[in-house]
Amino acid sequence: MEEKCSYCKGNLYGKTDGKSYGLYCKTCKKWVYKSEELLKEEEMEIDKEEYEIILIGEGNEKQIERIAQIAGINIYMAGQYLRTEKEIVLYKGNAKETYKNARNITKKGLLYKIEPEYPYEILRKMTDEEKEKITDKIRKTL
Repeated sequence: MEEKCSYCKGNLYGKTDGKSYGLYCKTCKKWVYKSEELLKEEEMEIDKEEYEIILIGEGNEKQIERIAQIAGINIYMAGQYLRTEKEIVLYKGNAKETYKNARNITKKGLLYKIEPEYPYEILRKMTDEEKEKITDKIRKTL
């Protein structure tokens, strides 16, 4: 799916603006699509932005333990690794590949951030109703 800006025919990029998400043209500086909802998976095909998945977690013991486990190194070395690198880029690429990699990294239990801000939902968020049901179950067992 190859879509271009309807104003200037420039490339479209996924963008966030506060609580809004959409497709934006950096050439003419106009929003082609803007909504309060995260962009849909199909719109990843249009998005020409290059995203970076960056490992985070300096000082976070669980993150250090997880890195040690995945890399097959001791906790001391994992801690050194996190402290010596300012930003550890795990992946750099388009929206669709970033999505696949972010889901995989999430499943492995690593903490990360995506830059620029990623306008797509990586994992489905719980609704308030789902959270309330869990809270009720916890209260009943206490």
